[in-house]
Amino acid sequence: MRIRRLTKREKTFVRAVLGTLVIGLAINGGMFLFAKISELNRDIERKTLLLKRHSRLIQRGESIQSLYFNYRGIIDSKNPLEEAGTDLFKKVKSLTQSLNMTVERVMPLPVKERKDYKETALEVELGGDLKAIFQFINRVEDSLLFVKIVSLYICPQGGSGLPLRCKVTLSKLFF
Repeated sequence: MRIRRLTKREKTFVRAVLGTLVIGLAINGGMFLFAKISELNRDIERKTLLLKRHSRLIQRGESIQSLYFNYRGIIDSKNPLEEAGTDLFKKVKSLTQSLNMTVERVMPLPVKERKDYKETALEVELGGDLKAIFQFINRVEDSLLFVKIVSLYICPQGGSGLPLRCKVTLSKLFF
């Protein structure tokens, strides 16, 4: 059997097929590499978000730990409920002073015994403008003091220089 040489036309065809095969493999490899890089970028973004979340949790844990040490003295004292009410009043007073509000009346409410905790409440009448009242509400709700707003009543204030009067009942959980 004799091997014959390829004609010019057959050589062109073989080169075209081989060229197409090489180009196809190069494109396929490029797409694989692009997919791998995209997957790595997504993984980096996920891990960055997770790291930021863990960082926020650690910072919040540090603030909770410092809060715990602040309240440790109240927990160890002889009359912790009374001190908790006093501490709540001090926090409200400092917050209202920072917002240029006036404390017009404060009335401690009876302690409620729950199954796993006790709840001490404080009814406070404040004077201030609408912006200060909303800032007060936001700061109370965002605090880590286990304080919640039970009721809120806002009405116009007569005679005084401050436009609004706010009656707030704050409740503090005590473990």
